[in-house]
Amino acid sequence: MFPFHKIYLRLFSSLDFDIEKKLLSDLKSEWVTQFLSIKRSWIYALKISSIALLGAFFLFSNALIALNYFDGVFWSIVLPISYIVLWMVILYDTFWYLWSYRTTHWENTIEDDIDTLIKRNYVVNKNFIRFFNISVFVSLFLIVTLLETLVFSIFFYDGDNISFILLEIFFNIFAGICIFKHRRLSMNLELDFWLVVPWKVYVIDQTWLLSSKQSIVAQNIKTIEWAYRSIFSSLFSYGDIKIFLEWNIPQEKGIVTLDYAKDPRNTVDLINKVL
Repeated sequence: MFPFHKIYLRLFSSLDFDIEKKLLSDLKSEWVTQFLSIKRSWIYALKISSIALLGAFFLFSNALIALNYFDGVFWSIVLPISYIVLWMVILYDTFWYLWSYRTTHWENTIEDDIDTLIKRNYVVNKNFIRFFNISVFVSLFLIVTLLETLVFSIFFYDGDNISFILLEIFFNIFAGICIFKHRRLSMNLELDFWLVVPWKVYVIDQTWLLSSKQSIVAQNIKTIEWAYRSIFSSLFSYGDIKIFLEWNIPQEKGIVTLDYAKDPRNTVDLINKVL
C-alpha cells in the first residue's frame, strides 16, 4: 500500500503518528520508572465504525443500482465491480482496525518496563498507519469512480435513467464523506491519550490534523473524578474521567476530560497510585 501517511506528515507539521513513541523515549532518558498509558475504550471504536459501515452500505447500493438499471460495459460491469471491491475493502479495513484496536488497548495497566511500552506502541502505530493508508486509498478510488461516472454520463450515456445516475453520484459523495469522517475520528481516537508518570500527567489531544500537548504537574491537580454516562456505559465498562486543576492564582482553573475511558473507576485508582 502506498504510504499516504508520509504525505500527510510532510504537509501538516501538527500531525505526528509517533508522538507517543517520542514521549516515551524522552521519559526513558529521564529514568522514569512507572507508566500508565490511557486511551479510549474500544466501544468508541465500535461506535465510529458504524459511520464507515454506512458508507459501505451506500457503495453496495450503488453496485445494485448499476447492475439493475443500466446497460453497457462501463455501467453494468466496470462500475458495479468497482463499488463491490471498495465495499469489500471498507468492510475489511473497518473490522480489522476495530479488532486490532480492541486487542492492543484492552486494559489499562501500570507498566514498569518502558521498553515493553515502546514495543507495544510500535505495533499499535504500525496497525493504525496500515488502516490510515487503506482509508486514504479508498477515498481516492471513490473520487476516480465519481469522475468516471460524470464523464460517462455526460459524453457517452444516451438513456433515460438520469435520476438513477444522480442517485449514484449522491451515494458516491455521501460514501466518501462517511469514509473521511471515520478516518478523522479514528485519528482522534488513536492519537488522543494520557500518559501518567510519577508526579505528572501528559495529555495529548489530537483533533483531526491539529494536536496539542499538555503536561500537568501533580501538585496542580485538585481532584480526579470518574463517572459512567448511562446504564449502557456501566454494562460495557466505559465512562468519563475528569481532572480538576487549580493553580496558585485563584482564577486559573480548568478541567481536563477523557470521555469513553475504559473502566474509569479502576483507571482513576491507577492514576492516583502512579501519581
